[in-house]
Amino acid sequence: MGCADTMDPRKKALLAFCLRDFDARWDEREKLLYSREGEKGFHGTRESVYYALALLERDAPGDAERAAGIISRVNSLQYLCPGQPWHGTFPSFSEHGVPPMAPECLERLGREGEYALDVFTERLFTRFREDLAAGGMGDREAAGIMATLRTSLRRVWPAVWDTYDPNWREFILCAYALILRFFEDRLPPRVAEGMDRAAAEGIAAAVKRAKSGVTPLNTNVRCVHILTASMFASRWRDGTLAAYAEESAAAFLSEYLGSGAAEFNSPTYNGVVLTYTPFMKAFGGPEVRLLGEALDAGMWSDLAEFYNPALKNICGPYTRCYEMDLRVHTAIPMLMYLDPFLVPEGELPPMSAETESAGVLCLGDRMLREDVRDRLDARPRGERLAERTFRELCERGEPGRDRSLCTATAYISDTLMYGCLRGSENTSHQLCALNVFWRAKGGRVSSLRLLREDRDGLQRHMRTVFFDFTAEKGRIGGTVSNRTGGRIRLVFEFESGGEAEVRIDGDRLRLDGLVLDGLFVIADLSGNERKASFAMSGPEGRTRRFCAALEDGETLRADISLCLETDESAFPAGGMKG
Repeated sequence: MGCADTMDPRKKALLAFCLRDFDARWDEREKLLYSREGEKGFHGTRESVYYALALLERDAPGDAERAAGIISRVNSLQYLCPGQPWHGTFPSFSEHGVPPMAPECLERLGREGEYALDVFTERLFTRFREDLAAGGMGDREAAGIMATLRTSLRRVWPAVWDTYDPNWREFILCAYALILRFFEDRLPPRVAEGMDRAAAEGIAAAVKRAKSGVTPLNTNVRCVHILTASMFASRWRDGTLAAYAEESAAAFLSEYLGSGAAEFNSPTYNGVVLTYTPFMKAFGGPEVRLLGEALDAGMWSDLAEFYNPALKNICGPYTRCYEMDLRVHTAIPMLMYLDPFLVPEGELPPMSAETESAGVLCLGDRMLREDVRDRLDARPRGERLAERTFRELCERGEPGRDRSLCTATAYISDTLMYGCLRGSENTSHQLCALNVFWRAKGGRVSSLRLLREDRDGLQRHMRTVFFDFTAEKGRIGGTVSNRTGGRIRLVFEFESGGEAEVRIDGDRLRLDGLVLDGLFVIADLSGNERKASFAMSGPEGRTRRFCAALEDGETLRADISLCLETDESAFPAGGMKG
């Protein structure tokens, strides 16, 4: 009998929902799942391991055999080359080849050396692109040359994230730890032994990475890293590894209690942390349990503070995010569904990129505090201001200067909410320093967010664009400064849940029931000022973009009044300027 037979009805329904999607994507020949993301026809490793876990939970005829086949196939794909930065991790997709070899001296350079190489490469690419533009080359041709240059670099240099993902060690090996904890008796001994061997290689490499500080671990991966080390230390009776997990947890807890989570208010990554905190509390050593309890309580409390049940989304800003729609790339809707007081039993969360972790969620036991549940409830809460201070982590930042003190401020009401970030120096393309959500015409929810792109429209890591905004009732004010060495584009991206009305009324901008009245001025380092010029593009589906160029050394100063059309009587005279 599988453990699904003894699950409560919500877990059972969620697991079945997930498995229907998994079963449909199974490739018997490859012993892997066709990936939901990535290139068409590719096979994902992490989601396949999550499938193996879910199969063992269901335990229908043939499920254990299929799970064993998946695990053996994924083990065969593990990168094994001691001394390389990618040793012990796994390809994101089985079709990805072995990353390029790093020179032997790279390890001796340490984090400072890697940072210097990263900065040099970025400056070279930026300068080369600016020189192409100065020479009169058209944008399309120049963008093609830059794409070729980046491809060539990836073929000779093991650039993290571009050629390998070190975090796949943690995610896949933590799933192995859970499988071995709950279901080892359903697997052939040789498969379990192979999982232990893979874990031994991967954990040793992951600990080496963590101690070196090269490519530092952000909040979600740090949480999974510590849990994985603690669980395998217990399994192997490894006192050295157990001590490492305990020391790491104590250090993490001290940082968290002092300055919050680096991935503050990140729907995708906070969902990952809240997926694994029940296992930290259940299976970790004493310090790991304390960390799990603190993260679980603190992140649920922050989520409740910034969540808007009327608009069914989390107010920004987001330190890291993929999408504006909470239903698309986070486990949070599944976590809320599993609480019997928040979501009706028949309302399963939508299928998304994070549904693959449903099997992990269904193994954990969680119970929300009453005060958190009350704030997440769908009852109207009126209007409020929210503010949090935390230290972000710039994964590609200068060693010793990668933890800027940031403040998130937000205005939240039942029909309109917006939030922004002050003090951020993060280079990540996932940063969303300003966003707005509102109840538009017909009851749909529309959104607006501020992005930054390079001159070819790529949202990539940039060193550095500084964001310094504050939100208050009826207003957002602040600056964006470009110190990248080249031109960037600032983009206000508007998305509607339906056919939207976009109208420029004199100098006033109307977006699907939202009214914006703003002053936008660009200043250079000499103090010369000009009005910003935003050009509208679109529609592309239900998306429109308002873009302005910002040269190196320039700063955009923005003072934006905003309200819904129904509240326009209280709006100041004037219009959209710039």
